[in-house]
Amino acid sequence: MLAKYIELVKNVETPENNPRYPESIRHSGALRALFDNCGEDEAMALALDKAVRESKQADFRHNEFKERRIKQALYEILKDKDEVERIYNIVVEQGEY
Repeated sequence: MLAKYIELVKNVETPENNPRYPESIRHSGALRALFDNCGEDEAMALALDKAVRESKQADFRHNEFKERRIKQALYEILKDKDEVERIYNIVVEQGEY
């Protein structure tokens, strides 16, 4: 039981070493957040991350026009407005973007 607790603490303290995450996801907190919130779908998390990085502009937070550009890129992948809003709210909280 103690070994299980120690492993949990290690995974929380250093998520980049958590074997639960695929190698392509581990290096980025934003990717881990997308992975965790997209049903642990690696391809989806990578596609969403790429869409955000390619469509975002500086100071996009709280700028309706810049937000719309990111949301459109997310919609092209997700095809669901409610899901776009949910994912966008996660994106906004990520300092990497």
